[in-house]
Formats: sequence, structure tokens, C-alpha cells
Amino acid sequence: MDYKEDDEEDRFSNLPDPIISHILSFLPTKYAVLTSILSTKFKSLWLDRTNLDFDDDILFNPDVKLQFLYPITFQNFVESVLIRSSSPAVHKFALSCSSTVDDMFIVNDWIKNVINRNVQEIELSISSDYSLKLGVEIPKRLFVCETLVVLKLNLRFDLSIPDFDEDEVWFPNLKNVVSALLTPEAED
Repeated sequence: MDYKEDDEEDRFSNLPDPIISHILSFLPTKYAVLTSILSTKFKSLWLDRTNLDFDDDILFNPDVKLQFLYPITFQNFVESVLIRSSSPAVHKFALSCSSTVDDMFIVNDWIKNVINRNVQEIELSISSDYSLKLGVEIPKRLFVCETLVVLKLNLRFDLSIPDFDEDEVWFPNLKNVVSALLTPEAED
């Protein structure tokens, strides 16, 4: 059978919006946002994603630029997606960043945002020079989040654990933990 581009039907665009949104959930957030230029139908579908995956290596990869849509920093991109996201629930929040995040308090705000949306899986891979100097206190809400089932940490800084009352429960429904913590002293 000869391939004729004109005879091909665009079956993907004809799928129902919830199915397209589900498919987009498997893409890194940057690529899901990029689909908004394909057609007017795709303009806002990426906002319904339940998997939010942010990686500064992907965002600042010179081969695939997001800057042609609008110039933006990694922090502003994450903020914008979290603010504009219309999904009331977040299944997975993955954040991988190095020197692009200079304010760990903003990262804590992002964590609080997804906890407020009943996140089930959090994956953090952070190695920021700023956090190396100051250390970071992970928000208390993370430790008492009732919907969190999977927690993956790959952190390169001093981690402070918040104070808890004796009757508070840590990770009440957590089933899977993966961690790699590298403190500044361990690098020497």
C-alpha cells in the first residue's frame, strides 16, 4: 500500500479530550506544553495533566527550546504551570533541578501546592548551590500528607526535619521510599 499523506486521518486529534490529556500526562511537562502549538484543540489540554514532571535539563536543552513560545526561567515555568494547571488532583509531581533554583522556599511552596491537590507520588532530585550553603527544611505538610504513597528523594544538601508532636503521624499511607542524600561534608 502506498503511503499518501493526504489520505491519512488525524486519529489522535479526534480522541476525546480526557484521553488526550491522559496521554499528555506521560510526557515531561515541557513537551506537553509544546503540544499547545499543534492546534487550537491542544492549546489548553496540557493544563489537565495529573502528572507534573519538571526537569531543568530538559527545559534548558538547547536542542528543544521553549523560549520560542515565550522567554522564561525554570522557576517561572514551574510557577506558571502550577498556577495555570486546572487539574484538581495531582498523581505525580517530579522535580529535577540543579543551579536553576536559587530559592528553596519556592520549592517548598511547590510541594505545598501539590500536597493541597492530593498528590500520590513525589520525586525530588535537587542539587542547588544555594541549598548547599543554607540547608533546607522540607515542609511539615509533606511528612503528614495522607495521600502520599511514593516518595523518592535524591538531594544534595543538608536536610532539616521539622519538629513534630508525639501524636503526629509521619507518612500515614506511604508505601515506597527511595532516597539518596548527599550532604556537603560527604563530598569532601
